Amino acid sequence: MYLVEDKRHGSTYLIFTWEDPRTAGYRGPVIEGASLDYDMKVHEWPNGSERPDACPGRLKNDPRSYKVFKYRSQLKQQQEYEPVDGTLGVFLSWKDYVKIHLNPPEPDETADE
Repeated sequence: MYLVEDKRHGSTYLIFTWEDPRTAGYRGPVIEGASLDYDMKVHEWPNGSERPDACPGRLKNDPRSYKVFKYRSQLKQQQEYEPVDGTLGVFLSWKDYVKIHLNPPEPDETADE
């Protein structure tokens, strides 16, 4: 997987893609060999339980390895992980992300006109 930290308008988006974003014209920094442990069950919210607060963490000894935790408290209990700020997204390609993102990419980050 590939990871792009897309920072715009005071927000950070951690965008994981299966295809290399550079093949779609992205010219910013790309982290190759990223991994993501993301069990969609972190979003389950049974009646009467605490509302999930899915948050990403990064392995301290491998900054390319990420995991999504259901609660920040679970992340804090895992000594080998550190919290990461940002909204996480998983896409096949950079173009798929750009298509749904309401703001166009920065001009110097794409070959598109």
